[in-house]
Amino acid sequence: MTRRRLSPCGGWVVAATLTLASLGLAGCSASGRSMPPITASSYLAATPISAALLVKGAAFLTISSESGRGFSLQLRAINDGHTLGTVFRSASSTTSLEAAAEPDGSVLAAQNGHCSSTLLRLNLAAGRQQVIRRIPEEVSDMVLNPSGTKIAYLAQRTCSHYTCPSSCAGPAGFLPNVLVVMDVLTGRSSRTGTDTAGHPLMNLTWSPDGTQIAAAYYGNTTKLLRFNASAPDFAAATAIAARTGCEYIATTWTRSGLISAEACGRDLSFSPGRLVETTPTGAIRNSWRLPDCVNGLSLASTPNGMGTLVQVDIGYGDGACATAQADAVNPLTRIAMIDGTRLRTVIELRDGLAVNLAGY
Repeated sequence: MTRRRLSPCGGWVVAATLTLASLGLAGCSASGRSMPPITASSYLAATPISAALLVKGAAFLTISSESGRGFSLQLRAINDGHTLGTVFRSASSTTSLEAAAEPDGSVLAAQNGHCSSTLLRLNLAAGRQQVIRRIPEEVSDMVLNPSGTKIAYLAQRTCSHYTCPSSCAGPAGFLPNVLVVMDVLTGRSSRTGTDTAGHPLMNLTWSPDGTQIAAAYYGNTTKLLRFNASAPDFAAATAIAARTGCEYIATTWTRSGLISAEACGRDLSFSPGRLVETTPTGAIRNSWRLPDCVNGLSLASTPNGMGTLVQVDIGYGDGACATAQADAVNPLTRIAMIDGTRLRTVIELRDGLAVNLAGY
């Protein structure tokens, strides 16, 4: 489950668990490590019915930033996006929040601090939280395997906390380029990094059988890669090629294949034109047209791979999109569901009220 947006420093940025501030990308200097305080968090009880809705795919998760008060995790109805309840509020010192739905309707949450994270299990049915472990690095783009036994996430080779006010140049501004696969119960992990710290990975997604992980790689060329989930190795990863002149910039795995956002043309940073469903080897099976002027997009599927949501930020871009922006067309965030041959809008929110898709 992953999100991209244009950063103030230029280029696509992963917002961890689809939060706009997930990487804390506001500067370029490193600071020491400290664990986020769990005691400052409050967990609001949900109901067994709400947990059941999440299991059935009738509800999804979103994360909102609360203006210096941390982050909140909401459960929303799939039919119209209305809020069923706030199931977690993070500590005010939290730099970003990750969340992933478990097969039983519980939720794993990673509460990030400065170069560290606390992994929690939120039992929605019982209204309780449990600290599973503390991880000595910030966790980005966390996804859970279908059986609920392992997480995959992105990390930096050397964890940095960004503090510079004006620019994000230099090594401290690099996005995470290390893929980590961790056993939730034991904490044992394996990891692999890309060829250089300036070539990040984004948009992790597990295959429905749990044997593979797909990710977007932003190196000298942009491409999707398939990793062996039991022993991830960047050098051995298999590439999934897009059409000539196109790139895939977001993806999620379903039972029938990979659904990805395809961007084509001279400037691939803006406005992917459609979603495509491909086989794991790259053959296109289906497609869905996206709105114009998309400048941020994320995809999320149910834990069993049966349903897919797409979130798009609309209102910025090149050409006609730039003209619309100059004409003060208000940007909006739209969450839609793939429904047969169309994208069915679930909810639309204007800037300032936007939430970020965390899981489905």
